[in-house]
Amino acid sequence: MNSTVVAVLPGAGWQVLLEDANSKWTVPLVGWLVWSTGATSPRIALEDGSLVHPTDLPNFVRLVEPTNR
Repeated sequence: MNSTVVAVLPGAGWQVLLEDANSKWTVPLVGWLVWSTGATSPRIALEDGSLVHPTDLPNFVRLVEPTNR
């Protein structure tokens, strides 16, 4: 059975830590997809407006909780 998105929740202050050879920076998480299985998955917006799972980016380091900044 395939899972479908049943809700979208706001990013609520979560950030995504990214890095390259020279620096680290954060970008805001724009939302969480909630799947029919109960799983959630984060999404960030790229410059072109597309939404992606941050772990698909080669420079992904980790998710940053709002209280851990």
